[in-house]
Amino acid sequence: MPKLQVSCNTFVGDVHPDRKVDGKYDMVVHTQNDLVVQERKNILEFLLLNHPLDCPVCDQAGECYLQDYSFKFGNAHSRFMENKRVRSNEYLGSQIVINHNRCILCSRCVRFTQEISGTSELFVEARG
Repeated sequence: MPKLQVSCNTFVGDVHPDRKVDGKYDMVVHTQNDLVVQERKNILEFLLLNHPLDCPVCDQAGECYLQDYSFKFGNAHSRFMENKRVRSNEYLGSQIVINHNRCILCSRCVRFTQEISGTSELFVEARG
């Protein structure tokens, strides 16, 4: 059974400073205060920096956490003016295609090869 692992950086919480070091079981983590919501907006803006805004034609439209979070927390406009990086798809076989343009470094594909297929063929290097 795969272990729970959050790697896309959208899981953000505000922990009271005296509980950060000792990690007691009674610590309180706020996940919906103003600071956390603003941080999620910042993270989403960064994740969308190179992500194509093609939700209407995307095969994952309506079933995409990034799309859901963008509507909930994101801004309609980015403060960044850089050109988006465009990369070609990588074909790993007849059934598996990696679309690098849509990658947000969540590492699901990496964890799949480590925990399910046991091959460890994919990895994230020098990113984030």
